[in-house]
Amino acid sequence: GLATILLSRLQPDGMITFGVYLVDIFCLGLKNTYCNADFTTLRYDSDVRPKVFEVQDVVECPVELAHHIIYGAIDYAAQFGFRPNRDFKLSQNVLEGRDNIGPFPEQIEFGKDGKPRYVSGPDDNVDYVMRQLEQTAGPG
Repeated sequence: GLATILLSRLQPDGMITFGVYLVDIFCLGLKNTYCNADFTTLRYDSDVRPKVFEVQDVVECPVELAHHIIYGAIDYAAQFGFRPNRDFKLSQNVLEGRDNIGPFPEQIEFGKDGKPRYVSGPDDNVDYVMRQLEQTAGPG
């Protein structure tokens, strides 16, 4: 249920702005994010892309789909009281606004079999997550 999404934009001066989003579509939503600006194309291609995808295969998708995955995961997690990573206040500026991305594609399913499925990560507060899920989604 984890996806690392890299989105980039060409600035008016020819430099690149980018955002990286670690998305948990099964439960927690936007787990981590960061962004940066003023990268040359060479630096972006040689430093950023390889580091972001060093442990994962790259799967290209339409930009709209990437936006829907990010926003949809945030909305899904909000049902259970989970908020996006605090750095989203900055990295959201790399994204298109919600009103500019078109209709939600039906093929995206959040949760697993209609329910949140939590898989703990190394930086998660497992006790907090489990309490929150029990309060909002019920036991089990």
